[in-house]
Amino acid sequence: EHNGIAVAKGWERLLFIHIRNYPIKYFLSDDAGQCGRARRILALRFPYMLFMRCWAHQINLMVRTLLDLAGFASVCRQAIAASNKIVTSSSKWLPLLKRDIEDFYGKAVSRKIFTVAETRWNTTQQCFASQLRMRAACKIFAQKYENSEKFPEACKVWSDDAFWKSLEKAELLIRPFCDASYLMQRNKGNTLAHVVLVFMVLFSHIRESCGNSEDVQVMKKDLEKRWHGEDNPLFFLAFALHPSFREMAVGIVAN
Repeated sequence: EHNGIAVAKGWERLLFIHIRNYPIKYFLSDDAGQCGRARRILALRFPYMLFMRCWAHQINLMVRTLLDLAGFASVCRQAIAASNKIVTSSSKWLPLLKRDIEDFYGKAVSRKIFTVAETRWNTTQQCFASQLRMRAACKIFAQKYENSEKFPEACKVWSDDAFWKSLEKAELLIRPFCDASYLMQRNKGNTLAHVVLVFMVLFSHIRESCGNSEDVQVMKKDLEKRWHGEDNPLFFLAFALHPSFREMAVGIVAN
């Protein structure tokens, strides 16, 4: 079984095992459908505990939204398809690409091209960056073999200068979100106050990167939807009481 009630029962058994020895006051989970339902069920059964969503998961989902933005969707799909095709062509085309990379950059440079892990959208930046890191070799490779029989169609974009310019912009847009996702997975230095700080940084980043385009409104709605799903006063209180962010919080209230 993989539904909200089944998940809630499993979590409840886990809580009963440990609650005798530890005063558990806080429970965190991702926000998949069955997890969200289980969290709401347990919140009624354990009213003295705080049940919250994992913000590493939330930011990972924001990256998925970024991939669908009108201004970046095409190049994102092309880059992901190119990496998938070349990695699966391990018997012929991938060795040829690695040889061109070695000839162009030498043996000291990594020849690995990363793919995007399923549902782990924060690996998107790694995928884009690995191609950008060796763009010259990828471009030479595509120009050399694009007319060859059975050359991967998805890899032909590497010979297009416009693709690389668009990919560079997409990587710069996605990078802070992926960095924030990894930051939120850390056990140390990761508090409710840091969630507020990350939210403000990402909001400013979107406005600076996308200007006045429609993409800003799409991401703004996505950010606000996730933010309004939280207990906002508790988050801001943590932010205001944190010694590193107190002056910033005072400035926000004053303005």
